[in-house]
Amino acid sequence: MQSKDRPMFFIVQTGKIKKYFLGKALLVVITMLRPSVVMAQPTIINQTNLVPLQISNLPLAEVPYLLGEGDRLKIDIYGVPEYSQETLVLSDGSVMLPLVGRLIVDRLTIEQATKVISAAYAKVFKLPLVSVTLAAPRPVQVRVIGEVSLPGSYTFQLLKPGESVLGFQLPSAIDAIQKAEGMTLAANPRRVELRRREIGGNGEKIFYLNLWEFLQVGGSTQNMNLRDGDTIFVPALTNINLKEVHQLATTVLARTPEKPSTVMVVGKVKNPGSYVLLGGITPSELKTGGLPTLTLALQRAGGVIPEADVRNIELRRTTKTGFEQVINVDLWEMLQSGDWNLDPILQEKDVIIVSRATEMNLGELNELTGSSFMTENIKVSVVGEIAGRGGGGTLDLPPNTTLNQALIAAGGFNNRARQSAVTLIRVRPNGTFEKQIINLDFSQGVNAETNPLLQNNDIIIVSTSNLFQITETASQIFQPFTRFVTILRSLEILGIVGSEE
Repeated sequence: MQSKDRPMFFIVQTGKIKKYFLGKALLVVITMLRPSVVMAQPTIINQTNLVPLQISNLPLAEVPYLLGEGDRLKIDIYGVPEYSQETLVLSDGSVMLPLVGRLIVDRLTIEQATKVISAAYAKVFKLPLVSVTLAAPRPVQVRVIGEVSLPGSYTFQLLKPGESVLGFQLPSAIDAIQKAEGMTLAANPRRVELRRREIGGNGEKIFYLNLWEFLQVGGSTQNMNLRDGDTIFVPALTNINLKEVHQLATTVLARTPEKPSTVMVVGKVKNPGSYVLLGGITPSELKTGGLPTLTLALQRAGGVIPEADVRNIELRRTTKTGFEQVINVDLWEMLQSGDWNLDPILQEKDVIIVSRATEMNLGELNELTGSSFMTENIKVSVVGEIAGRGGGGTLDLPPNTTLNQALIAAGGFNNRARQSAVTLIRVRPNGTFEKQIINLDFSQGVNAETNPLLQNNDIIIVSTSNLFQITETASQIFQPFTRFVTILRSLEILGIVGSEE
């Protein structure tokens, strides 16, 4: 029995030995996992000796979040929770940590900051296990300059109250442009610059974004996320495509049409001056409906007058950089083609110049009559020796009416009128008057000297013929003798009118 019990005892003893060594091994592992303090003096670690900064060579789309002033970090050191804490990145880009002191983390990724902090605590603990997470991202401040409605600096709060840090979203280039109230109509969306400081603060790197491509086909390769300190520069167009400007005006990149725009209309329009236009569906008496276009501005100015050159209207636009864009507009072509993309959309401080036509084409004027940008009926006064009822008066006439047509509309001459010439009085916009003697020629078409186009508030005076003036005067002189001698006979006696003999 003893010989049989020995092996059994031996086996039991051997099991105890195995358990003993297993317990000792587990104790060693636990001891190793819990850091032990080997140095209690604070130290400042130079992170440049620890982490090679290579991320400046990454493509823009792959650049991760970089730490900076205002970021809140959560630092956990396993086994020593008394040294775990949340800390703020200070204005100099550093964090202050117990036992290790001041560490620079500015412009580092979370992974790089973890290596820097781990290396620092390795001088204090044996085998420290350090975890660094972003507890709260700092606000992102960017500049938006160039062809945007409100250039300036803008701040994006990445977290709203109650939101998780895991779900925060960096602003994009389009977010920044929208914050600046959209691009101007002079902007070039195909070559937007994203300017970003190089890591280490040495110089600036420029990335070119084709936001027009983003609008056309989508995708995020052009609409990049921004980093704190980035600058967006929107350049101006050099060659203007009115169709593309119309397309841009209806996108998220454009200024909302409900914003008022003050424009100036000068030249050959009924009421030159400054006008405020509103587009969209704004409930205002100023709104134009749709987009604020050039023809709508002309309509607000009372329309172009007949002598306007509708083939060569100028739209002058000053860019944010100070140079002037000049857009030539051919309203005649627009009406003939039916292409309303040729009707430019207006923006703040645009100037419309309507010049005088060098030649008049009555056929074209007749076709333009009734267009929304042509002046409505004009008021013309015809007074004097007119056969119509009341001897003339104020007439409402189409804007392409000539002097000859106005005389006919008024009823024509009576038998006392001087039919060879009339007087045209024109009221200038500044309140002064212009007087012109028109030698009539009813065989002429539109002609500035013999048959001019009329303007609003023109006055036509038909005077009395010289013969009738003399006859009228003689009638007054010889009124007591009229029962005995005719007026004509009296004139013969005086030698003023010869007899038929």
